[in-house]
Amino acid sequence: MSQNKDYYTGKDYMVNPSLFIPCWKDEWNPPEEITNFEKKWETFFNPKGRLMCMAHRSDNDIFYPEDSLEGIMSCIAAGVDFLELDIRTTKDGVHVLMHDPTVTRTTNVNELRAAGVEGLPETDELAEWTFEQLRKLCLVLERPEGNIPTNYVIPTFEDMVMVCANKIFVFLDIKSPVFTWDEDAYPIIKKYNAYRSIWLPCTFSTRRPMEYNMGWLNKIQEESGYRAAFQVLVHPGNVADSVRLIQEYNLPLCLRGGDYKPEADEAYAPYFNDYRIHVNGIWKPYNTLDVWKSFHETGYKIIQVDDYMTLL
Repeated sequence: MSQNKDYYTGKDYMVNPSLFIPCWKDEWNPPEEITNFEKKWETFFNPKGRLMCMAHRSDNDIFYPEDSLEGIMSCIAAGVDFLELDIRTTKDGVHVLMHDPTVTRTTNVNELRAAGVEGLPETDELAEWTFEQLRKLCLVLERPEGNIPTNYVIPTFEDMVMVCANKIFVFLDIKSPVFTWDEDAYPIIKKYNAYRSIWLPCTFSTRRPMEYNMGWLNKIQEESGYRAAFQVLVHPGNVADSVRLIQEYNLPLCLRGGDYKPEADEAYAPYFNDYRIHVNGIWKPYNTLDVWKSFHETGYKIIQVDDYMTLL
């Protein structure tokens, strides 16, 4: 594939949802319980409710390229509850979805250079590309036997918000040093009434005093009428402090853990019944269905995975 000339944006998909038909549509018919956003909302606030699924980088090259708009919509249609997405910023200040600091791994930049396409920066560092230059790239679907080119492009933060609003929960991993909740995230969230979907990011909330977080959580509730969803960070050494924080500020009974560690089971054991505890099951040897089943049997209620369809 050479220079990209034909692609869809979030606005295109909002105007005409039929532009996207998931490639798995004849193989999976998700029950309404996991696709209905109001039921997702109720489930999150019920620690004793069903297991919930978080998709790492949305569709992480299972069916669609990671952090792609099409991957996001695939997850929504399939019944995923949470997306974990990455934010970076272009040279001219446009916020986009991209995990790596470079465009090397996830796009066809090398193929374009080999084809002699002009107007591309010499560096692969995304922060040195303008948004217009990025739009010349296509995302690739990574496979062991070689990348498969697609006609999908790197989405903007706004693209993502407009297609996710009131359909799925989004957990942001902020990799941009200039992206702020106050000036960059919240105005777009407000524009699309996405108060319940786009959560105050962990990247920001852990660096700020709890009073700052509560200020925004209260503002969200005042503007939307909904109690904002929020996850307190937890690890085996700070469980009591995290629970105390939840109780002090009347936060949702949810604890966001990180990568699975066997010693965490004992530390979290007293809280599994009364709190919804998250765990990452994306790394070997913990990225198999049997292990995810054991996580659920142990008491974890949100599991982050790459292969979301298997977990669903």
